[in-house]
Amino acid sequence: EQQQQQQQQQQHAMLPGHRSAGGGDVVLDAYAGFVAPALGAGKRRSGAGMSAVPKVDRGLLQALVVLLLLAVPFLIAKNAMLRRSTLHAAPVLLQPQAGGAPADDATAVAPGNHDLAAYGAGAKFEVDRTIPDLSEIEWRAIVHNAELEPASLEQIKAARQRAVAAQSQSGGGGVTLIAACANHWMHLSLAIQSWRKVRGVREIVFVDWSEAQHSTRVARKFGGEQVFIVHVNASEWVLSQAYNLAAALATQPRLLKVDCDTLLADDVLERHVLADDQRAYYTVQWSESQNERRLRGVFLTHREFFEAVGGYDERIDSYGFEDVELYKRFDNVGLVALEFDLNTMHHMPFEEEHFDALESANETKSVVLSPTYLVRRNRLLLQKLADPWSRAAAEANGAKYAFRAASHALSGGEPLNIALAEQTSRVQGLAELVGKQTALKIEAEARRLMLHDDCFVPWDILNQISAEPRKMAASDSGGALLENEIMSDLEYVANALDPAAGTEKRLLVAEIPTRDAFAMSVGLTWSIFLAVSRNRVLVVVLPKAEHNVQLEELFDIERTRARLKSMVGIELRFIFAHEWPCSSTVADCAQFDHAYQTLHEMDLVNTPELVVLEPTKNVVVHLRSIFDMQRSVESIPKLERHVYTALLPTRELLKVVRKSGDMSDVTALYLSDVPEMWDNLERWLIGVIENTLRILASDNADALEKPKMLVTGANHTTVSRANAILEQRNDVEVVQHQQLPQDGDAAAGGAYSLHHQLVEMQLLLRCKRLYFDDYVPLEWKVIIKYTLAWRKFNAPSLPNDMRRQYTNLIDRTRNIHVPREMVFHGYEFRTW
Repeated sequence: EQQQQQQQQQQHAMLPGHRSAGGGDVVLDAYAGFVAPALGAGKRRSGAGMSAVPKVDRGLLQALVVLLLLAVPFLIAKNAMLRRSTLHAAPVLLQPQAGGAPADDATAVAPGNHDLAAYGAGAKFEVDRTIPDLSEIEWRAIVHNAELEPASLEQIKAARQRAVAAQSQSGGGGVTLIAACANHWMHLSLAIQSWRKVRGVREIVFVDWSEAQHSTRVARKFGGEQVFIVHVNASEWVLSQAYNLAAALATQPRLLKVDCDTLLADDVLERHVLADDQRAYYTVQWSESQNERRLRGVFLTHREFFEAVGGYDERIDSYGFEDVELYKRFDNVGLVALEFDLNTMHHMPFEEEHFDALESANETKSVVLSPTYLVRRNRLLLQKLADPWSRAAAEANGAKYAFRAASHALSGGEPLNIALAEQTSRVQGLAELVGKQTALKIEAEARRLMLHDDCFVPWDILNQISAEPRKMAASDSGGALLENEIMSDLEYVANALDPAAGTEKRLLVAEIPTRDAFAMSVGLTWSIFLAVSRNRVLVVVLPKAEHNVQLEELFDIERTRARLKSMVGIELRFIFAHEWPCSSTVADCAQFDHAYQTLHEMDLVNTPELVVLEPTKNVVVHLRSIFDMQRSVESIPKLERHVYTALLPTRELLKVVRKSGDMSDVTALYLSDVPEMWDNLERWLIGVIENTLRILASDNADALEKPKMLVTGANHTTVSRANAILEQRNDVEVVQHQQLPQDGDAAAGGAYSLHHQLVEMQLLLRCKRLYFDDYVPLEWKVIIKYTLAWRKFNAPSLPNDMRRQYTNLIDRTRNIHVPREMVFHGYEFRTW
């Protein structure tokens, strides 16, 4: 820059009319010395003539300089990005010509999305999206209208050896690329075009393991004469058997096994050389990228080694662990594991099709089996079997096939490029070999291992989650509740939290209070609200050793789920565990189980809509106290009131409620279990009776009815004493409700059971009038708010449902505050 400035100054000094800045004349712009020659100017004109030219050119040059300064950094950055993408690009992919033949120009590509059309365009490959099933006529066309005749494995291999030898391909590297899949034809249409360009691959053996022939047609369309296609009419995908068949048909001394979603660089074999006497195999040992870890199934080795260990263990009839188990047997016979260069291959990420063949046939499940679970399951099942897979086991128990191929191809009239195969023997799978009950136990253990090791769910929680199938209520077209057997709680949690599912869900463990039915109902409502609104999997636990009760004995969870889905369309499932196992803090429990280290623990100190959960962690929330002092009926979230309204007691408890009869004209009283109420009980009852009679008198002065009163409360002794006081009066009628078998114990212990309290809570909400003292739990007031909010916003036919709300908190006649032990609050409804 300094040299350029000096040159400009020198040229500036040589211009006619130049004078020093101190002379007072205008100094000509240095750019004039560069612009004038470019414009073809002759001799410089003096005066105004000279100043006019640079004045016009200055603006043009300034614009050019600005554009140059903007463009150069952009071009430099773009070049750096292209260099970086080339370094990390997976394979070199080629442009196909008309008819599917690849062109000669190569382009480095690193696709980065799941859109196969964009993926193929980026790779300059054609993507085949809609492939109809092949008819018999089309099959005839593929095999040149030849009749298919039976053939043995030896005949097929002999015909293939002739076909491979007849190829004019130079440099034959003695490698057979084997691939197999079921119905992943779109990905195959991309991958197979890269396989054909790999230098050193003499043949490609592709097994189409499916009922349809989608992949067969794709392979024929994009593969050309180099590809040998075998179609197996199979309904269930079995990787081990499909690839063993492909390897059995290989004619070259080396095997390169790939998946149908694997793209290869054309020099992959040149960069991974296996000598004839080298006892080794190439594979992907480890990668930080989850996408690249799916390349672990790709391997390169001598075919004789693959055959010596018996190939894949064909008893593994589902996804998972087949590659690890095979490599372990490679290691046992002395093969050395070598690492693939990941720059020579690439896995095409796709989630929507990857495990189509693994879907459960049970329509009520409708889930895809987790790969992380299946790996553990198959590993545990293999450990249960005493005999390992071997060459002898493969010969004795492996799958056998009957082949059909074109007669003129078998006789050598033309190359054999396609054949049909049909299994003639069935291989027993791992689960079948160990037995149904053992397999179920192993499946449960595999799910627990996955949840603990991958999802960081503590063992203390996992051991309380049932592995037994559940009965799930569902509504039919007539509105009746049906029961379907669905997956177990353990299976549900495993599927929901599975990292491979991509949902990024986390666990919510909610410890709800059990001191009374009101606290339990509100705690359960808040737990469900938190789980649904925060997209969490809910596990409800009880305080340790506080109550010897199961939540399933109190609430009908499946009917609650069906009601909630009917009301707001929310598909809910949550799990009941017996108790919160960590008696101290999570940090203390982490000394015994590392999964506790990632569990975020918090006490609920606000209403649920204001609670913030740690988004990336499993969370345990302790609902020891209920905070709801400031919320009005109108401010309760819609979802929260729907959840409470959907909560249903069990059928047995509802039967007790119905047997108690019609409560529409009953005045209900709820008494707290505090000493202050015991000492002032009679005076409190007199105040309630006088208020009720006053209301009745104002409504119907001519015919004053005798109020019916139902006394409820937390303590049997307090309720019995109140009933005795009321029975001595002739201006009220005492009503008793249906008793529970557990109520006999309350007479001795004083406290009613949670079952009894839940029944009374249902009865209270069916009465015409409600009275309660000033010591009632806050949770009872929350339930009243829920009920009022529900009727206000969801019962449009009852706009004036609540007729009166009253309290004697202030004695208006004397304008003084009433002592707390004498205060009552009440509601009256027209059609409760």
